[in-house]
Amino acid sequence: MNIDELMPLIKELGGKGTDTVLKFYLQKAYNSIKNHLNYTDEEMEGKFNVEIVSLALFYQSKGKSEGVIQMSQGSRSVTYEKIPQSILKSLPLPRVQVIG
Repeated sequence: MNIDELMPLIKELGGKGTDTVLKFYLQKAYNSIKNHLNYTDEEMEGKFNVEIVSLALFYQSKGKSEGVIQMSQGSRSVTYEKIPQSILKSLPLPRVQVIG
């Protein structure tokens, strides 16, 4: 993935911060999607750019509460979401990895 190609898009869509910060979130989003799908770098090449930028903006907007979808105070229960359902719905089903 060429992060520099996605920089204008994330900036235009409201990404804030330095280029280093935006590149960090883009790389984190790329890795999350790649790991979720069980794809290699070659299989990811040129694909899912919209989803990568969307997830990077999601990560940036959540900050310290990134991915929290449920929180309780009583017994301190927290549920995290790695990739929002709106983004997951636009991705193919993950590849099943057979180990053995």
